[in-house]
Formats: sequence, structure tokens, C-alpha cells
Amino acid sequence: MTRPRISESALAELRLAHPVDELAGKMVALRRLKPGRFVGPCPLHSPDRQARDSTAFECWSDGWVCARCQEGGDVIKLIMLVDGVGFVEAFDRLGGKYEIDPEQAKKLEHDAKAKAEKRKRDENWFRERERSTAFDIWVHAKPILGTEAEASGRKKKTEG
Repeated sequence: MTRPRISESALAELRLAHPVDELAGKMVALRRLKPGRFVGPCPLHSPDRQARDSTAFECWSDGWVCARCQEGGDVIKLIMLVDGVGFVEAFDRLGGKYEIDPEQAKKLEHDAKAKAEKRKRDENWFRERERSTAFDIWVHAKPILGTEAEASGRKKKTEG
């Protein structure tokens, strides 16, 4: 089965929802460099993530760069490198939303209908089997008159 598609609008929405400076600020101690720019220890390399004198990492709302390794990118790339995961996993961790391909949506709908129809057939088969069993019991039943069941029933009536 193919993965749902990640659209450019979904990526843009995810980047807006998770500014790099806010996410990085939860990982390391950042200081304001100038309006909209922050510096601090690199979440990838710094042994002391709370160091107040480090300037190895610079970030802003939609990007970042590390002075040590020259790596940089957006919030997804930061999660990929910090957590050691791939693009899709980073996208998922940030709560990204997928777009389903129309052909895949049709297939999923078809599969759901087929599954519902099978469940209905199975339920009908079970219901019919139980009805048939009950009918067989009724057809092969003997009259209660003159049996031990009748005597037992009379005895309970007189005792009660």
C-alpha cells in the first residue's frame, strides 16, 4: 500500500505551526541575537544544552544553522537530526496531516464497502444457522405430556 501524499500546503502549515525558534528553545537555552534571531548551544552537538555563552546554533522562526557542522534547514530537518529519524517520522512527530490520493481514497472506500458486505454476509449466515438449529429443535421436539419434564413441572407447582 502506498503512503498518503504530503502536500506542499501541509508542509507549509506544519512549519507555521512549529516555529524553529520555539521548538529549539525547548531543547536548548537560546538568547535573542536581534529581533527574530536567536543563538545558543546546538541541540545536535553541544554537551551542555543550557550553556549561556554558546553561539554555535542560530535560528529564527522558519530555519536554523549550526556553525560547527554547517548543517541547517527547517523544523522537520531539525527533528530528523535531533531524534535520528527519517523525513516521514519527523513529519508524523510534528503532527503533520496527509493528503490521500484520489485513487487511493477510492480503493480505501471500495475496501471498506467490501469488508462491510462480508461482515453482513457472515452475520446473516450465523443468524440463519441459529434460526435453522432452533427450528430443528422445535420440529423434533416431543410433547411434554407423560414425560419426566411434565412430572417435574407439576411437582414444582404443588410445592410452590
